Amino acid sequence: MTDWQNLIDAQLDIHQKLIDAGYPYDPAAQHAPASEDQIRAAEDRLGTPLTDQHRELLLITNGWTEQHGFNSLLSTEDLGDGITPLGTEQFQFETYPEPGSWAQRLINRNAGWEQSTPSGGGDASLPEGLDDWRWLYPIAEGEDSTGQVLAHAASSRNAVPSQRIYSDCVQPRRGFPDLAGYIAWCIDDDRATLKRLASQGPWW
Repeated sequence: MTDWQNLIDAQLDIHQKLIDAGYPYDPAAQHAPASEDQIRAAEDRLGTPLTDQHRELLLITNGWTEQHGFNSLLSTEDLGDGITPLGTEQFQFETYPEPGSWAQRLINRNAGWEQSTPSGGGDASLPEGLDDWRWLYPIAEGEDSTGQVLAHAASSRNAVPSQRIYSDCVQPRRGFPDLAGYIAWCIDDDRATLKRLASQGPWW
């Protein structure tokens, strides 16, 4: 099992150090653990099982406010709506979805990925090994549901999902082997930001 406590402590520590150095983040906040019933309900709405690591992390904290910069890990209640299917590129709505709704999150996903080119094609290219972005679903996001971190849905409710995680917060978009690998990258990225801040001063 992943050593989540070590990763969590390291991420919380570097996030607070950035705040102490003047970076305009809000304090990170973790939440009560999700229950198995809450996780199963989220999987039912999504139509796909969550990855083992995603489940493990939700059983520690059901959501994580300001997990990396302005990005927050979604809670089980924020995952899926049982109405808007994954694997669909475009949606039709009688009225524009409410901010923070699942439909709004998928609209923002589409806006970020629908112009993607094959891997190796520059900043808009798909990460290597990703063939169809329509099966990605957001598990973390920044303000206004943008800057998303996404997991890949399984082909069916009973299939084993890919462990890979994708981010459109960096250009070119990139994939990570799993959720723990993504968080380890977040820690390294924040450490590099703190080092740059110490040597160059604030740039805001």
